[in-house]
Amino acid sequence: MHFLITALGSYGDVHPMVGLGVALARRGHRVSLVANPYFENVVRDAGLDYLPLGTCQEYMELVHHPDIWHPVRAPLFVWSYACGSVLERLYDLLVDQAVPGETVIVAHGLDLAGRIVGEKQGVPVAGVHFAPAIFLSKYQAPRLPRVLWHERVPSWIKGAQYWCADQFVFDPLVARPINKLRNKVGLKPIGHVLTRWWHKTDAVIGLFPPWFAEPQPDWPAGVALTGFPLWDSSDQRELPGEVSRFLDAGEAPLVWTPGSANATTPEFFTTAVEVCQILGRRGILLTKFADQLPHRLPEEVQHFDFVPLSYVLPRAAAFIHHGGIGSCAQGLSAGVPQLIRPMAFDQFDNSIRLQRLGVGREVSVRRFRASRVAKVLDRILTSDTAKKQCRHWAAECDGSVSLRNACETLETLAS
Repeated sequence: MHFLITALGSYGDVHPMVGLGVALARRGHRVSLVANPYFENVVRDAGLDYLPLGTCQEYMELVHHPDIWHPVRAPLFVWSYACGSVLERLYDLLVDQAVPGETVIVAHGLDLAGRIVGEKQGVPVAGVHFAPAIFLSKYQAPRLPRVLWHERVPSWIKGAQYWCADQFVFDPLVARPINKLRNKVGLKPIGHVLTRWWHKTDAVIGLFPPWFAEPQPDWPAGVALTGFPLWDSSDQRELPGEVSRFLDAGEAPLVWTPGSANATTPEFFTTAVEVCQILGRRGILLTKFADQLPHRLPEEVQHFDFVPLSYVLPRAAAFIHHGGIGSCAQGLSAGVPQLIRPMAFDQFDNSIRLQRLGVGREVSVRRFRASRVAKVLDRILTSDTAKKQCRHWAAECDGSVSLRNACETLETLAS
């Protein structure tokens, strides 16, 4: 069977889909993966057929856009991108590849074109989602900016919020370009994109375990929660020598990253250095955008460009990051306490789930100052309860089993 996978976004979006593709290829399937050329080497090094979408310049423009990390404007900006020029380009790319009876489309959450191709071509489509925040529930609602989500909020109010968001925000923003394309290819118009159409795929897969987010009664019927895939290209590269030497040279460091696609947060790294000095701890700063870093780093704090988290987190004292689901999963797997500074997207919801598991704490962007962060980190690092919970949930993480579960779900759909 030919699995046609789309991976739109940053490393946190591309890595899980590449990992899924690698697992499918090992099971004897042909796999093609669509991604921005920025990630071409990741795809090709994994041995998968690569299909380019867009340009590296487009990716860098997205990364540096002023709205990309705004708690409210960021999701709207990303949806606008997915429904802009990308929509028809991706449709044309996929429609040329999809063959009825031979192809299954494995669609990223922002891949709206794949859903249309599946309907037009008569090929099965699996919608793949990385985080539970994507499922809007009236019961245990996801924690999202400007949304009433607490358990004390009546379910009818939660439902009304989603209806209003669909009616007045997402349908005007998303349904119009979708219906323009659907009309062009001879399909009927759709509505209620966010609450109805989006999850009307032949299979819905959540790449997270049920202990991280218990399925709710109003989630898509038959959603398969397969677990964290945990693939981060560590099987393609060795740990760089300079990283290994730093890890070997002293006590476990604090590991800091604001996300692989975050190029505009110098204050995060300034605070990171100050906290390491306050606590007398060593630190590792991870970013591909070094212009965010302080001009000079103390000897006990080192910057590295890109290192698979599965290499460094098992040897870390704590992990301080933005709350992206891939980072959360790697922290859970490594059994390391986490401090979250959420900014946008699913990060607020992921953060509250880590807190419920007893493995993390949160400091908001507004309160992310060295004295405050140092105090919270000191509590985490000295908490026996947090250490116990970290060990417990680490034992529940198995990336190979998770990928096998996802492959079996896709193979069932193919048959």
